[in-house]
Amino acid sequence: MASDTRDRLIRTTGRLLRTQGYAGTGLNQVMAEADAPRGSMYFHFPGGKEELAAAAVDLFAERASARLDRQLTENDTVCEAVVAIFDGYVEHLDRTDYREGCAVASVALDAASEHDALA
Repeated sequence: MASDTRDRLIRTTGRLLRTQGYAGTGLNQVMAEADAPRGSMYFHFPGGKEELAAAAVDLFAERASARLDRQLTENDTVCEAVVAIFDGYVEHLDRTDYREGCAVASVALDAASEHDALA
């Protein structure tokens, strides 16, 4: 089972990746915003920023897949599910003032070509 600190590091990194991209997300900011003890970063992620970003992208992808699956299950037709999925995206973009996007896309565009674990 993951520790609370590890979870906070992953969630915080995911949020920052969605708003700042990989290059714009620094470990000092992650540590401060996650309220994580000094040294916990490399304890939980010995591979550093790349390993932490990969964990954050994995969590984002798992949650996105679950949302898509839920919409496909809860709606009567594929058409209704697709409309609900895109309505959810639009609501999220409005709620975040178009500042928070997709963690997978931001990392893929920003870092995947330079970091094998993120590709």
